[in-house]
Amino acid sequence: MVYLLFSLTVSYVLQLRKPSEYSIAKISTMLERTKSQKTLPIKATFNRDYVVNDETMRWYLSSIGSKRLLEKDEEIQLAMAVKHLLEWNNAREELKINLGREPTKKEWAMSLGFDGTNKSLNNFEKRLKLFEQCKERMITSNLRLVVSIAKKYTNRGVNIQDLIQEGSLGLIKAVEKFDIERNCRFSTYAHHWIKQAITRGVASYSRPIRIPIYMSDCADSIKRARKIFYLANGYSPTDNELAGILGISESKFRRAFESNRVLLSLDAPYYQNILTNEEKIWIDIIQDKKSVPEDSFQDSQLNDELYKIITNILNTQEREILFLKYGLMGRDTLTMDEISKIYQCPKDTIQKIHLRSLRRLRNTPQKSKLFLPEYQK
Repeated sequence: MVYLLFSLTVSYVLQLRKPSEYSIAKISTMLERTKSQKTLPIKATFNRDYVVNDETMRWYLSSIGSKRLLEKDEEIQLAMAVKHLLEWNNAREELKINLGREPTKKEWAMSLGFDGTNKSLNNFEKRLKLFEQCKERMITSNLRLVVSIAKKYTNRGVNIQDLIQEGSLGLIKAVEKFDIERNCRFSTYAHHWIKQAITRGVASYSRPIRIPIYMSDCADSIKRARKIFYLANGYSPTDNELAGILGISESKFRRAFESNRVLLSLDAPYYQNILTNEEKIWIDIIQDKKSVPEDSFQDSQLNDELYKIITNILNTQEREILFLKYGLMGRDTLTMDEISKIYQCPKDTIQKIHLRSLRRLRNTPQKSKLFLPEYQK
């Protein structure tokens, strides 16, 4: 009952999604005509390109080069077929939500205005396959545009294969969003989506540590603005001038500028002797400022001994003044003036207590425990 009510409610709207027999025949004829037509091979042209140094890439470029570019009327017919395919897929998703399960092909066809006979289902499957072929034809005919845009973004940390893959995803999105009422060629419309997908891919995969897309775009804007300013004025702009030109705050400018720093591997060579084949890497010359575990253990042991001696020899006031003066036991290091303000007494008094505490520590028999064995001689 629920399925019947849903079908009756949307039947009039979904009839608009069912293309006429004339348009189906026209699209089918055009699709067969484009398949039969050949174009001149462009393998030699791609093989001379410096970014193509792989046999698989040469095969891929020669295969997409055999696809003829579409005429304007062909783009319109294919775009109409893709639009029908998207509408059919949307109807399938709506039916899935209403039924609460995956609809069968018969239910899908009936929701689009087809009856449930075998002949009608065969017609539905033929049209569905035709629309999918139209979408595939529109994509494969414009893959050369993806390659031409991807080649402009080489040497940015991402290989040409990944750039073409990201650009192909942008091309698929352009095919799905193209509207024939825009009155422009598809290549003009798809250029934006392909370029956006490639730039997003470069921002995501060109560095070991990924930064947000908006920060990467801001860093690219800084580069372009710096170059334009230098060409126009003859000198490099300051950071404040660039931030004012771009209309961003100085803090955001600094974050974007710092995020664009080049990362260097510690295993990368910094010196290489061609004659002796001697090579040194950065990790050999960079000092490790972290203490080794043995030093950390000795420091901890020394602190424990120092606390025991100070606790046994000095009273509470002398002990606290010594802790505050030298920043011991987690205290902050303070000056004599600051300590005198805490105890609300003259600075000379604090100085006398401090000197008396040091004198008592120097004269204690336990002072030998405060030194390592190699320093007791």
